[in-house]
Amino acid sequence: MKAAFLAAAAIALSGCATYPHEISAAQSEILSRYEPTGANVACLSLRRIASMTAVTERVFLFRVGVNDYYLNETASSCAGATSPGVRLEYRTTETQLCASDIVAIVDNSSGITGGSCVLGEFEKLRKKAAKEGAAS
Repeated sequence: MKAAFLAAAAIALSGCATYPHEISAAQSEILSRYEPTGANVACLSLRRIASMTAVTERVFLFRVGVNDYYLNETASSCAGATSPGVRLEYRTTETQLCASDIVAIVDNSSGITGGSCVLGEFEKLRKKAAKEGAAS
C-alpha cells in the first residue's frame, strides 16, 4: 500500500500533463499533506464515508468524516475509473464497505456499467509533521 501512496503522490506532485490519469488540484493538495501510516483496516462505516475518488485506476482516496483519509489499492485495475463522465458505485447489504467489496465504473449518461474491481484494505493516512524552520 505504501507503494500505491508513493505512486499517487508522485503523480500528484509531478504535474505531468501527459499522464493519462490526472487527479484534481484538490486531490493533489490533499495527498501532499498526508503520508501513509501503515495502519490498515478491513472496513469503513458507510455512514462516515463522505467521498470516494479515483486517484488512479488502482488507487482510491476515501474521505471519512471531516478530515480523515484512507487509501485503497484495488486487486486489479478499474479500467476507466479516472475517465470524465463516469461515477463509482458500490452495493452492499452491510453497514460497512469492506475489502473484497466490488466497485463498479458507471457511465453517467447511459447508466451502463463499464467495468468493476475488488477493493483491498484501507490504509489510514496521517497529516505530515510541520517542517521546522520553514519560512513563513
